[in-house]
Amino acid sequence: MERKEIYLDMNIIIDYMNYYKDYKNIELVKKINFIGKNNQNIRFPYSPAHIEEIAVINRKSTKSKKYINQNFRIICKLTLNYEYYPPYFDKNIDFKFENPRICYQRVMKDYDATMYAENLEYGKVEKWKSIQLSITLENLNKISPKDIFLNIEILNSLKKILEIPLRDNIPTYEDIYTKFYLLEGIFELIFDFLDYIGYKNDKQVYKREKHRSRMHDITHAIYATKASIIVTNDNNFRDKLLSIYTLLKVPTVILSKEEFLEYDI
Repeated sequence: MERKEIYLDMNIIIDYMNYYKDYKNIELVKKINFIGKNNQNIRFPYSPAHIEEIAVINRKSTKSKKYINQNFRIICKLTLNYEYYPPYFDKNIDFKFENPRICYQRVMKDYDATMYAENLEYGKVEKWKSIQLSITLENLNKISPKDIFLNIEILNSLKKILEIPLRDNIPTYEDIYTKFYLLEGIFELIFDFLDYIGYKNDKQVYKREKHRSRMHDITHAIYATKASIIVTNDNNFRDKLLSIYTLLKVPTVILSKEEFLEYDI
């Protein structure tokens, strides 16, 4: 039987971890544990994006070391230490076996550099505010995520951002997935574009904390292209992901938490 990988967004992993403290989200936990126990061909890999988010949470937290270690034990149990690992820039995303604590040590060592990257991301946001479209924000957000790039004005504006001639097609996932630097660059620019035209944003989009979250959204979106399924409980992220995956023809199935509970794996 073909191996499947299910990529859980950080909000789903947090729900899973919190169950062992507050016993909420029991249906989610039962579904994940049932799949893990009864299908040896399905994995729930983590990525450095998950560990970077945990590092941010832990740096801000007053929780004890015991609490942090408990979370890592849960993540180890959930993922069985399978990881989507960033490759050399001209390769595909790698799949390897590594204890999340080792990844965490690496992330914490580079924590200041990660914060610097987040500050650069925030600065880049400020430069994109001049993008203008004739469509109103209200009508823009009425467009289905699968249809957003069927709008010629929006598609042509994106091509200009990507520096692609209007007569040419945007490369598909099949064209770029083996070169990580291209995958990363294109995903970042398309996420940028959707955010700066105001598609599926929330009221905090220009706050620094939101851009930290947004940077992690992008990296989760990139790693999840390797998976069969991604599960998220963030509606705005889900809609943007659906827009981008549809445009680039990424085969990964996108599910909300509710859809995942009903999905026949």
